[in-house]
Amino acid sequence: MSKKNTICACCFLLIAGGWHSSVVKAACVEDTVTFNPNQGISWNYGWSHSLPEFPEGCVVTSCTLTIRAQIWYWGYYPYRQDVLCSDTTTFNFSEGFVGSLSTSTHPSSSYFYTRTFQLQADQITWVLNDGSLHVMMVTYGGTYYLDYSTLEICIEPLEDDIVEDCAIDLLDLAFLAERWLYSDCGPGNNWCDNADMDHSGEVNLVDVGRLANQWLINN
Repeated sequence: MSKKNTICACCFLLIAGGWHSSVVKAACVEDTVTFNPNQGISWNYGWSHSLPEFPEGCVVTSCTLTIRAQIWYWGYYPYRQDVLCSDTTTFNFSEGFVGSLSTSTHPSSSYFYTRTFQLQADQITWVLNDGSLHVMMVTYGGTYYLDYSTLEICIEPLEDDIVEDCAIDLLDLAFLAERWLYSDCGPGNNWCDNADMDHSGEVNLVDVGRLANQWLINN
């Protein structure tokens, strides 16, 4: 089993006065775990996802778990495989139930099918706490094959959040100061990396005013 992290809207390093700080961009972040698709599994099988920790204040727009699997044999009743999640390695069915793979979602035993589940509010909180989520496939005497599992969470950016880290703070001010009086802002450079907030073509006092206004609103 191998693992990789992919940040859809890439993280970057802010360089201001020699201070480097890694931040999570306000977009979508995903983590994918891959398996050996030729290895049959006939027991309850678990794995873990790990995402970068999100700053406080992030507004989640969606959080999904996508599993690609082949069900070779359903086993005994209820003829399904259940997916559970947890914030620890202990699983509670009522709190951690994500969804089921069934004969309607996986009609042929010869093929892999992809199923995406939307996590519930409490389950999303587990992800936001430390960026991790434990997942388990529960079988009822059946045999299945796993290809990959992807956990994705999307967050909504704050208006005029220059560095897109779900907060209006000193990072945004330092980023704007570094681009102060830039006059070549446009779509090609993403309006001076968001510092030109009113898209006037330059970073000036209007942008400082907008940042100050949002600072008061969000702090």
